[in-house]
Amino acid sequence: MENTDELKNALNEFQNEGVLVKQLKSDDGNIGDLNKERCTEGSVNTCSPKPTLRELFEKEEPTNGIKLPEWDGFWFKSGDVVYVFTKEHQLLNSPQYEKYGDRTDWENIGGETSWAEPFLKTNRVRIDEIIQKVELHLSANRATSMAKTKLREAFMWIGIELGHIGSVNPYPKSMDAGSPIIEKPADLKISSESGLMEALGRLDETGVTKQLRLEIQHSLNIIRWYLRAGIPKKEEGYPAYMAIDKALVEAKLWLGQHLNYIRIRQLNNSLNNNLTGAPSGMTTHQYLARRLYDVYCEAVGGKAFNGDPLPKSEEFFNDESKRKQANAWLAASGEAFSFFNSK
Repeated sequence: MENTDELKNALNEFQNEGVLVKQLKSDDGNIGDLNKERCTEGSVNTCSPKPTLRELFEKEEPTNGIKLPEWDGFWFKSGDVVYVFTKEHQLLNSPQYEKYGDRTDWENIGGETSWAEPFLKTNRVRIDEIIQKVELHLSANRATSMAKTKLREAFMWIGIELGHIGSVNPYPKSMDAGSPIIEKPADLKISSESGLMEALGRLDETGVTKQLRLEIQHSLNIIRWYLRAGIPKKEEGYPAYMAIDKALVEAKLWLGQHLNYIRIRQLNNSLNNNLTGAPSGMTTHQYLARRLYDVYCEAVGGKAFNGDPLPKSEEFFNDESKRKQANAWLAASGEAFSFFNSK
Protein backbone atom coordinates (compact mmCIF):
# COMPACT_ATOMS: atom_id res chain seq x y z
CA MET A 1 0.00 0.00 0.00
CA GLU A 2 1.32 3.47 -0.87
CA ASN A 3 -0.47 5.51 1.80
CA THR A 4 -2.62 5.30 4.89
CA ASP A 5 -5.89 6.10 3.13
CA GLU A 6 -5.42 3.25 0.68
CA LEU A 7 -4.71 0.85 3.56
CA LYS A 8 -7.86 1.97 5.39
CA ASN A 9 -9.97 1.51 2.27
CA ALA A 10 -8.61 -1.99 1.76
CA LEU A 11 -9.38 -2.90 5.37
CA ASN A 12 -12.94 -1.57 5.04
CA GLU A 13 -13.50 -3.68 1.93
CA PHE A 14 -12.35 -6.82 3.75
CA GLN A 15 -14.46 -6.00 6.82
CA ASN A 16 -17.58 -5.29 4.80
CA GLU A 17 -17.40 -8.79 3.35
CA GLY A 18 -16.91 -10.32 6.82
CA VAL A 19 -13.36 -11.59 6.18
CA LEU A 20 -10.96 -12.35 9.04
CA VAL A 21 -7.90 -10.18 8.41
CA LYS A 22 -4.63 -11.55 9.72
CA GLN A 23 -1.80 -10.00 7.68
CA LEU A 24 -1.25 -7.59 4.82
CA LYS A 25 2.05 -7.30 2.99
CA SER A 26 3.21 -3.85 1.92
CA ASP A 27 5.03 -3.08 -1.31
CA ASP A 28 8.40 -3.13 0.46
CA GLY A 29 7.82 -6.70 1.67
CA ASN A 30 7.17 -5.86 5.34
CA ILE A 31 4.48 -7.81 7.16
CA GLY A 32 1.93 -5.82 9.10
CA ASP A 33 0.49 -8.04 11.88
CA LEU A 34 -3.20 -7.30 12.18
CA ASN A 35 -4.08 -10.36 14.25
CA LYS A 36 -4.85 -8.26 17.31
CA GLU A 37 -8.34 -7.66 15.91
CA ARG A 38 -10.75 -10.02 14.18
CA CYS A 39 -13.66 -8.95 12.04
CA THR A 40 -17.00 -10.52 12.92
CA GLU A 41 -18.66 -12.27 10.00
CA GLY A 42 -21.69 -10.39 8.75
CA SER A 43 -20.91 -7.17 10.61
CA VAL A 44 -19.84 -3.94 8.92
CA ASN A 45 -16.73 -2.29 10.33
CA THR A 46 -17.17 -4.23 13.59
CA CYS A 47 -14.22 -6.15 15.02
CA SER A 48 -13.91 -8.16 18.25
CA PRO A 49 -10.75 -8.29 20.41
CA LYS A 50 -8.18 -10.99 19.79
CA PRO A 51 -9.36 -14.42 20.97
CA THR A 52 -9.17 -15.48 24.58
CA LEU A 53 -6.81 -18.29 25.44
CA ARG A 54 -9.77 -20.67 25.62
CA GLU A 55 -11.04 -19.65 22.17
CA LEU A 56 -7.56 -19.96 20.72
CA PHE A 57 -7.13 -23.59 21.76
CA GLU A 58 -10.73 -24.63 21.12
CA LYS A 59 -10.94 -23.25 17.58
CA GLU A 60 -7.38 -23.15 16.29
CA GLU A 61 -4.09 -25.08 16.35
CA PRO A 62 -1.36 -22.46 16.69
CA THR A 63 1.93 -23.20 14.97
CA ASN A 64 3.94 -21.46 17.68
CA GLY A 65 3.98 -22.10 21.39
CA ILE A 66 1.68 -19.87 23.44
CA LYS A 67 2.69 -18.29 26.74
CA LEU A 68 1.58 -15.69 29.24
CA PRO A 69 3.81 -12.68 29.95
CA GLU A 70 4.79 -14.01 33.38
CA TRP A 71 5.54 -17.53 32.12
CA ASP A 72 8.83 -19.15 31.15
CA GLY A 73 7.07 -22.26 29.79
CA PHE A 74 4.47 -22.46 27.02
CA TRP A 75 1.41 -24.36 25.78
CA PHE A 76 1.07 -25.97 22.38
CA LYS A 77 -1.62 -27.98 20.63
CA SER A 78 -1.19 -31.10 18.52
CA GLY A 79 -3.60 -33.87 17.59
CA ASP A 80 -6.50 -32.03 19.33
CA VAL A 81 -4.57 -32.23 22.63
CA VAL A 82 -3.17 -29.21 24.48
CA TYR A 83 0.22 -29.82 26.12
CA VAL A 84 2.45 -27.68 28.28
CA PHE A 85 6.23 -27.51 28.36
CA THR A 86 7.12 -26.13 31.78
CA LYS A 87 10.10 -24.07 32.88
CA GLU A 88 11.21 -27.22 34.77
CA HIS A 89 11.34 -28.98 31.37
CA GLN A 90 8.33 -31.23 31.92
CA LEU A 91 6.05 -32.22 29.06
CA LEU A 92 2.50 -32.60 30.40
CA ASN A 93 -0.81 -33.33 28.72
CA SER A 94 -2.80 -31.88 31.62
CA PRO A 95 -1.90 -28.21 31.14
CA GLN A 96 -4.81 -26.73 33.14
CA TYR A 97 -4.92 -23.71 30.86
CA GLU A 98 -8.66 -23.39 31.59
CA LYS A 99 -8.04 -21.27 34.68
CA TYR A 100 -6.38 -18.74 32.39
CA GLY A 101 -8.99 -19.23 29.67
CA ASP A 102 -10.42 -15.69 29.69
CA ARG A 103 -7.09 -13.96 29.32
CA THR A 104 -6.20 -12.22 26.07
CA ASP A 105 -2.71 -11.05 26.95
CA TRP A 106 -1.17 -14.29 25.71
CA GLU A 107 1.87 -14.18 23.45
CA ASN A 108 3.43 -16.60 20.98
CA ILE A 109 7.05 -17.59 21.45
CA GLY A 110 7.83 -16.50 17.90
CA GLY A 111 11.38 -17.11 16.74
CA GLU A 112 12.65 -18.16 20.17
CA THR A 113 14.39 -21.54 19.86
CA SER A 114 16.27 -22.03 23.14
CA TRP A 115 13.52 -24.41 24.28
CA ALA A 116 14.16 -26.89 21.45
CA GLU A 117 17.05 -28.86 23.00
CA PRO A 118 15.46 -29.46 26.44
CA PHE A 119 12.15 -30.11 24.69
CA LEU A 120 13.62 -32.96 22.61
CA LYS A 121 15.57 -34.36 25.56
CA THR A 122 12.42 -34.43 27.69
CA ASN A 123 10.61 -36.37 24.97
CA ARG A 124 13.54 -38.83 24.89
CA VAL A 125 13.09 -39.38 28.63
CA ARG A 126 9.37 -40.00 28.09
CA ILE A 127 10.08 -42.61 25.42
CA ASP A 128 12.61 -44.35 27.66
CA GLU A 129 9.94 -44.46 30.38
CA ILE A 130 7.53 -46.18 27.98
CA ILE A 131 10.22 -48.77 27.17
CA GLN A 132 10.66 -49.47 30.87
CA LYS A 133 6.89 -49.84 31.34
CA VAL A 134 6.71 -52.34 28.46
CA GLU A 135 9.48 -54.41 30.06
CA LEU A 136 7.88 -54.24 33.52
CA HIS A 137 4.19 -54.76 32.77
CA LEU A 138 3.81 -56.69 29.50
CA SER A 139 4.49 -60.36 28.79
CA ALA A 140 7.46 -61.12 26.55
CA ASN A 141 6.73 -62.03 22.93
CA ARG A 142 7.67 -60.89 19.44
CA ALA A 143 5.19 -57.99 19.51
CA THR A 144 6.48 -56.46 22.74
CA SER A 145 10.09 -57.08 21.68
CA MET A 146 9.51 -55.25 18.39
CA ALA A 147 7.67 -52.42 20.20
CA LYS A 148 10.71 -51.89 22.42
CA THR A 149 13.02 -51.98 19.39
CA LYS A 150 10.99 -49.31 17.59
CA LEU A 151 10.78 -47.13 20.69
CA ARG A 152 14.55 -47.37 21.07
CA GLU A 153 14.94 -46.39 17.40
CA ALA A 154 12.80 -43.29 17.99
CA PHE A 155 14.91 -42.49 21.06
CA MET A 156 18.12 -42.72 19.03
CA TRP A 157 16.79 -40.71 16.09
CA ILE A 158 15.79 -37.88 18.43
CA GLY A 159 19.46 -37.93 19.42
CA ILE A 160 20.34 -37.40 15.75
CA GLU A 161 17.89 -34.47 15.59
CA LEU A 162 19.55 -32.99 18.67
CA GLY A 163 22.83 -33.07 16.78
CA HIS A 164 21.22 -31.34 13.81
CA ILE A 165 20.13 -28.38 15.97
CA GLY A 166 23.57 -28.02 17.55
CA SER A 167 23.33 -30.02 20.79
CA VAL A 168 26.67 -31.16 22.20
CA ASN A 169 27.46 -34.81 21.46
CA PRO A 170 27.11 -36.74 24.77
CA TYR A 171 29.37 -39.52 23.43
CA PRO A 172 32.61 -37.81 22.32
CA LYS A 173 34.69 -40.95 22.86
CA SER A 174 32.30 -43.36 21.14
CA MET A 175 34.47 -43.58 17.98
CA ASP A 176 37.85 -43.12 19.63
CA ALA A 177 39.41 -46.60 19.47
CA GLY A 178 42.32 -45.44 21.61
CA SER A 179 40.13 -44.44 24.54
CA PRO A 180 38.86 -46.96 27.14
CA ILE A 181 35.98 -44.61 28.08
CA ILE A 182 32.39 -45.70 27.42
CA GLU A 183 30.01 -42.85 28.14
CA LYS A 184 26.80 -43.46 30.06
CA PRO A 185 23.55 -43.35 28.02
CA ALA A 186 21.98 -39.91 27.95
CA ASP A 187 18.37 -38.89 28.66
CA LEU A 188 17.26 -42.06 30.47
CA LYS A 189 14.34 -42.18 32.88
CA ILE A 190 16.04 -42.70 36.25
CA SER A 191 13.23 -41.66 38.59
CA SER A 192 10.11 -43.54 39.58
CA GLU A 193 8.16 -40.29 39.34
CA SER A 194 6.08 -39.94 36.20
CA GLY A 195 5.41 -36.53 34.72
CA LEU A 196 2.91 -37.67 32.11
CA MET A 197 1.88 -41.29 32.59
CA GLU A 198 -0.71 -42.31 35.13
CA ALA A 199 0.01 -45.17 37.52
CA LEU A 200 -0.37 -48.50 35.73
CA GLY A 201 -0.51 -50.80 38.74
CA ARG A 202 -4.31 -50.85 38.91
CA LEU A 203 -4.67 -51.93 35.25
CA ASP A 204 -4.57 -55.45 33.86
CA GLU A 205 -2.29 -56.25 30.91
CA THR A 206 -4.93 -55.20 28.40
CA GLY A 207 -5.38 -51.84 30.12
CA VAL A 208 -1.62 -51.28 30.42
CA THR A 209 -1.10 -52.05 26.72
CA LYS A 210 -3.81 -49.58 25.70
CA GLN A 211 -2.43 -46.90 28.02
CA LEU A 212 1.07 -47.34 26.60
CA ARG A 213 -0.29 -47.04 23.05
CA LEU A 214 -1.89 -43.75 24.12
CA GLU A 215 1.42 -42.55 25.57
CA ILE A 216 3.15 -43.35 22.28
CA GLN A 217 0.50 -41.29 20.48
CA HIS A 218 1.27 -38.38 22.82
CA SER A 219 4.95 -38.65 21.88
CA LEU A 220 3.94 -38.62 18.22
CA ASN A 221 1.80 -35.51 18.72
CA ILE A 222 4.67 -33.79 20.50
CA ILE A 223 7.28 -34.56 17.82
CA ARG A 224 4.87 -33.58 15.02
CA TRP A 225 4.27 -30.20 16.63
CA TYR A 226 8.03 -29.76 16.99
CA LEU A 227 8.33 -30.33 13.23
CA ARG A 228 5.70 -27.66 12.50
CA ALA A 229 7.56 -25.21 14.73
CA GLY A 230 10.35 -25.19 12.11
CA ILE A 231 13.48 -25.13 14.26
CA PRO A 232 16.46 -24.12 12.07
CA LYS A 233 19.17 -26.76 11.61
CA LYS A 234 22.85 -26.09 12.24
CA GLU A 235 23.82 -29.38 10.61
CA GLU A 236 22.07 -30.97 7.69
CA GLY A 237 21.57 -34.71 7.26
CA TYR A 238 18.90 -37.35 6.86
CA PRO A 239 15.58 -35.82 8.02
CA ALA A 240 15.51 -37.43 11.46
CA TYR A 241 11.89 -36.44 12.13
CA MET A 242 10.74 -38.89 9.43
CA ALA A 243 12.56 -41.77 11.14
CA ILE A 244 11.23 -40.69 14.58
CA ASP A 245 7.65 -40.54 13.32
CA LYS A 246 7.92 -43.90 11.53
CA ALA A 247 9.47 -45.65 14.54
CA LEU A 248 6.79 -44.36 16.95
CA VAL A 249 3.97 -45.34 14.59
CA GLU A 250 5.42 -48.84 14.26
CA ALA A 251 5.87 -49.18 18.04
CA LYS A 252 2.21 -48.32 18.50
CA LEU A 253 1.23 -50.87 15.84
CA TRP A 254 3.29 -53.62 17.49
CA LEU A 255 1.53 -52.99 20.80
CA GLY A 256 -1.71 -53.31 18.84
CA GLN A 257 -0.47 -56.73 17.76
CA HIS A 258 0.23 -57.51 21.42
CA LEU A 259 -3.43 -56.76 22.18
CA ASN A 260 -4.35 -59.43 19.65
CA TYR A 261 -1.99 -61.88 21.38
CA ILE A 262 -3.78 -61.16 24.65
CA ARG A 263 -7.16 -61.72 22.97
CA ILE A 264 -6.07 -65.10 21.54
CA ARG A 265 -4.60 -66.14 24.89
CA GLN A 266 -7.86 -65.27 26.64
CA LEU A 267 -9.87 -67.25 24.08
CA ASN A 268 -7.59 -70.27 24.48
CA ASN A 269 -7.80 -70.15 28.26
CA SER A 270 -11.57 -69.86 28.10
CA LEU A 271 -11.82 -72.76 25.65
CA ASN A 272 -9.49 -74.99 27.67
CA ASN A 273 -11.31 -74.27 30.92
CA ASN A 274 -14.63 -75.02 29.27
CA LEU A 275 -13.29 -78.30 27.90
CA THR A 276 -11.84 -79.46 31.21
CA GLY A 277 -14.41 -77.93 33.53
CA ALA A 278 -11.74 -76.16 35.59
CA PRO A 279 -13.37 -74.07 38.32
CA SER A 280 -12.88 -70.30 38.49
CA GLY A 281 -9.54 -69.29 40.00
CA MET A 282 -7.81 -72.55 39.02
CA THR A 283 -5.70 -73.02 35.91
CA THR A 284 -6.44 -75.89 33.59
CA HIS A 285 -3.27 -77.82 34.40
CA GLN A 286 -3.87 -77.36 38.17
CA TYR A 287 -7.33 -78.84 37.74
CA LEU A 288 -5.90 -81.60 35.54
CA ALA A 289 -3.33 -82.51 38.23
CA ARG A 290 -6.13 -83.00 40.76
CA ARG A 291 -8.19 -85.10 38.34
CA LEU A 292 -5.19 -87.31 37.49
CA TYR A 293 -4.41 -87.77 41.18
CA ASP A 294 -8.01 -88.80 41.88
CA VAL A 295 -7.88 -91.33 39.02
CA TYR A 296 -4.59 -92.72 40.38
CA CYS A 297 -6.06 -93.07 43.90
CA GLU A 298 -9.09 -94.89 42.54
CA ALA A 299 -6.91 -97.20 40.40
CA VAL A 300 -4.82 -98.33 43.42
CA GLY A 301 -7.82 -98.82 45.66
CA GLY A 302 -7.33 -95.63 47.66
CA LYS A 303 -4.27 -96.96 49.51
CA ALA A 304 -0.54 -96.28 49.38
CA PHE A 305 2.05 -99.08 48.87
CA ASN A 306 2.20 -99.62 52.67
CA GLY A 307 -1.55 -99.81 53.06
CA ASP A 308 -2.07 -96.29 54.41
CA PRO A 309 -5.15 -94.54 53.02
CA LEU A 310 -4.40 -91.90 50.39
CA PRO A 311 -5.75 -88.38 51.10
CA LYS A 312 -8.33 -86.77 48.87
CA SER A 313 -6.95 -84.41 46.22
CA GLU A 314 -8.10 -81.24 47.97
CA GLU A 315 -6.30 -82.29 51.17
CA PHE A 316 -3.24 -83.61 49.32
CA PHE A 317 -2.61 -80.44 47.29
CA ASN A 318 -3.04 -78.17 50.31
CA ASP A 319 -0.82 -80.18 52.68
CA GLU A 320 2.53 -78.37 53.06
CA SER A 321 4.22 -81.59 54.17
CA LYS A 322 3.36 -83.08 50.76
CA ARG A 323 4.35 -80.00 48.73
CA LYS A 324 7.13 -81.83 46.85
CA GLN A 325 4.78 -84.63 45.74
CA ALA A 326 2.03 -82.15 44.85
CA ASN A 327 4.46 -80.12 42.72
CA ALA A 328 5.46 -83.34 40.95
CA TRP A 329 1.82 -83.98 40.02
CA LEU A 330 1.51 -80.35 38.82
CA ALA A 331 4.65 -80.70 36.69
CA ALA A 332 3.42 -83.94 35.14
CA SER A 333 -0.04 -82.53 34.39
CA GLY A 334 1.49 -79.33 32.98
CA GLU A 335 3.63 -81.36 30.60
CA ALA A 336 0.64 -83.44 29.54
CA PHE A 337 -1.48 -80.33 29.02
CA SER A 338 1.23 -78.66 26.93
CA PHE A 339 1.71 -81.81 24.85
CA PHE A 340 -1.95 -82.19 23.92
CA ASN A 341 -2.52 -78.43 23.57
CA SER A 342 0.24 -78.20 20.96
CA LYS A 343 -1.36 -80.81 18.72
